[in-house]
Amino acid sequence: MMNVISAPPSTFEMEKFWKLESMGISSESTDGTSGNLQEYMSNNISFEDGRYVAKLP
Repeated sequence: MMNVISAPPSTFEMEKFWKLESMGISSESTDGTSGNLQEYMSNNISFEDGRYVAKLP
């Protein structure tokens, strides 16, 4: 099977593609999880005896 592109993709299509491609790894946070991550990092991760120790979330 072979895919053929007959016309260049539109800006909308490219934007949609990259949003799907980066889903879950984007640095943007829209659901408020960045605050939860900061709280977890400050309360549950420590540096002891030359190594990091992290409690399970």
